[in-house]
This record gives sequence, C-alpha cells and structure tokens, in this order.
Amino acid sequence: MQNSIISSPLDFMFRPRAIAVAGVSDNESGINMGRDFIKALLNAGFPGALYPLNPSGGEILGLKIWKHVREIPGPIDYVISAVPARYARHLLNDCIEKGVKIVHFFTAGFGEIENEGGKRLQADIYKMAKEHGIRIIGPNCMGVYCPASGLSFARDLPNQPGFPTTSGEVGFISQSGGNAIYFVRKAANAGIYCSKVVSYGNAIDVNESDLLEYLAKDADTKIIAAYIEGVQDGRRFIRLLSETSETKPVIIFKAGDTEEGTRAAASHTGAMSGAKVLWPHLLKQTGAIQAGSIDEIVDLTLLFLTIKPPKGRNAVIFGTGGGATVKAADDCALSGLELPPIPADLRLRLRDIFGTEAGNIFTNPLDLMPILGTEELVDTIKMVVEGMGIDLLILQVAFDTWSLMDRAYSIHYYVDCAIRLKSFIDKPIVAVLHYVGSGEAEDLATCERARLLESGIPVFQSIERAARAVDRLIRYSQRFGAKQVILCASDLAHFSVKNCHKRAY
Repeated sequence: MQNSIISSPLDFMFRPRAIAVAGVSDNESGINMGRDFIKALLNAGFPGALYPLNPSGGEILGLKIWKHVREIPGPIDYVISAVPARYARHLLNDCIEKGVKIVHFFTAGFGEIENEGGKRLQADIYKMAKEHGIRIIGPNCMGVYCPASGLSFARDLPNQPGFPTTSGEVGFISQSGGNAIYFVRKAANAGIYCSKVVSYGNAIDVNESDLLEYLAKDADTKIIAAYIEGVQDGRRFIRLLSETSETKPVIIFKAGDTEEGTRAAASHTGAMSGAKVLWPHLLKQTGAIQAGSIDEIVDLTLLFLTIKPPKGRNAVIFGTGGGATVKAADDCALSGLELPPIPADLRLRLRDIFGTEAGNIFTNPLDLMPILGTEELVDTIKMVVEGMGIDLLILQVAFDTWSLMDRAYSIHYYVDCAIRLKSFIDKPIVAVLHYVGSGEAEDLATCERARLLESGIPVFQSIERAARAVDRLIRYSQRFGAKQVILCASDLAHFSVKNCHKRAY
C-alpha cells in the first residue's frame, strides 16, 4: 500500500497521532457510545495514544479515563465527542486550549432538529472552531474509518465482527452513518476493501467537497463513491466532480430527491437536497457515475476493480436457468447491451456437440444442460465467442430453481467453466448467480462467488444489476478512455473472500 503524501489539514483526520474520546463510561453494562468508539479503535489496531475522557475518571480496558482534555499529557490531534450536545461548547473550549486539530461530534441535537437552540448551538461551535483553526466532522455522524491508520467506528460484536483491517482502493463519503456502515460491510462481502470512509453528517465544516478534493489527490484511493443528501457549495462541488472524474471514477448515490425525501434529509442531517431534475444532468455533465442505491455502488465498484471495459456492447450469455434467459434478454436490452443471435452454422455445431436441442436453448442466451465434461463445455463456449466476435461473456446460473439436478454439483460445474474460460479468451467475463433465499442456496452462492472473485470475475445477483453496471462502465470508458478503468483493475490478485461458509447477501 502506497502511503499518501498530502499537505492538507485533513491529514489529521486520517493519520492522527493521538485520539481522545469524550463520554466514555467505565460501566460495562448498558449502551455507551464513547466506550464503543474506544473498543472500535482498539479492535482496528490504532497505533497512537488513546485517551478516554469522563469527568468522573476511572479505568476501562486497561486505559486510564482522564477527567479533562487539558490534563492529558502531550498533544492531541483528534477528539471524538460522544457527550450530549449541551456539553459541546464546554468540550470545544477545552479542545481549543489543548490545541486539538480535529473534533468529531458524534451526537445529534444540533442544526438537524426543528429547534432554534440546536441551530444556534451548531452555529456557535462552528464559529468557535473556525476562529481557532479547528476542523469539525459532523455533528451527527459516525466519523472516520481508515484501516491503514487503525481508525474505525465499528467494534466487534458477538455475531458481527468490526470493520475489516485490510486496506483497499475505494474511498467512500457518506452523509449517513448507517449507509457508511452498510457500504463497508456489503463491499467486504464482495471482496472490496476501503482506503478511507467518512460519515460526515450535518457537514457544518468538513463537507462533501472537502472530502472529494482530498480523495481526488489521495494515492491510496483509485475509486471514489458517495452517498449525498445535499451539498454546501454547488459551484465548488460541480467543479471538483468534473476535475476528479477525468482521473478517477466517481460514483454518486444522491438521495432526498422527492418532496418526502427532501423533508427526511432535512430532518436527518439538515441537508438541502436540490431539485431532482438537476442531479442526473449534473452527473452526466461532469462525468460522474449515477447510482440508485448503496448496492449499486458496490456493483459498480466491483466491476471497475475487476475487469477491463468491453470494447463494445455485444454480449453472449451462457449457463442455465430456463425462464431466466427470457428476462436476461430484456434486462440487457434495457441497459443498452446487445445479444446478437447465434449464427446458423454455430447452432448446427452446437446440436452436434450436445446431440439434441431438447432441454437446451441454442440462441442467445444459451441455456445449456450440464451434460458435457467441463473441458468440452469450455471448448464449446470458446468456439461461440471466437465465431461471433463478441465483446462480453456473461455466465448466468439460476441454480436454486432446479428440482431434479444436484445444485451443488451443477453450480460448481458452471463456475469451473467460467474460471477456465478466463485463461482462454481475451474478453471480460461477469457472472450472475440467481437464487431463491434458502439458507442452503445462500451458502452455495457464497462459496462459489468467492471462487469467482478470487479469479477476477465479478459476481452479481441478477442480470439486471450486472447489465446496468456494465453499461455505466462502458459509458465512463468511452468518455474518458479505458486508461483510468484499466488502472483500477490492475491489481486483481488482491481479491480474496474468506470464510465462504458465511452468507454473502
């Protein structure tokens, strides 16, 4: 992992030397977010000095609980506030006296609520911090996750581990703490790891433009993704989107577009969302990539990290799934992919190879029964790909609809074929594993998707999601050239999805 060398005040967000956490209780019973932040940092292996804070003092996890920031020996770069909003001014005064660089206000109760006192408090702490050169994250947010620096806001739980300690190439900024957590966990299930993640909440100081500008220059970040409810400075944000999209893919999920969503965003983070009609045009104009959900961000990120962009839109789908093949054709067409028909001479050769067309479909998609040996199927698909000059190969396996075939054997058979094909054809391959939500099917899908990902083949849960992601990959590469996309996909060997017995979806 290459270390970022950036001269920016925000460096202290991602590489603090010492952290203090205010609002830490030494009582292990009940909920205490300050204690949870301490545990998350310890789980993540934070290498610097760590100071719990509480006016009552005490001890937790072998650490002394200090009564005031002013009493802590040595400099403090970063303070996490998990105390009620009414104590914010007092804590910030102590931070000013101590020379703190960054204060993250986790708690809510500021400008996002319909209360003049909350809005006044937010304005006051911003003014105080601005006058003394302190940067504020939040309020009302989870803060920073940076595995390379041992920063995290997710601790280990009995049935759910904290965030991965593996550092990756994806930077994610999110106005929502919940969506930041969802993205990190969902991405990790897909073998995607993050360089830096920031949940920034009300954004009274550090905002989406500051973070976008930082990640654009960050050598550890190859892809930038964001969940945004509203922006503070539209002109600056548009300029940065345009500049950044030329060098790195930027994927944006903009929420709060409807009247109801705008109202929810205002209550959530105090964000002013802007008109729905403007955002698609803005993203298209700047070259940013629009996503409609966190899941779609994961889909797009996975595709950018694993394959080179197809040279065109002609695809062949192979596998099995019966009625799923009809839906697959519709989904590809709706996303602008083309499924050219199998030529007559190739169809005749397929009939000769399989002996009959009964039980198979020799059009496009190809619905093929698992009756050939794996090497024979690989040779057959290779023959079709070379005979048609297609741009993209899609494996589709709707394995959980089977009632007569051995599901475990059959899915393994088709996945083996796709993995072997990758060595023989110079075309991007993507895989789709459909299943009904039974526990056995989820476990099978998890293990097989791990094998595919480790081979550099991205995996999706539906043709619709795969086709939409491929369409956006092609659009980006056509606009900016394939160079940036290939740069993202150059380190495929890092993909590893461990613990395949765990359910992925």
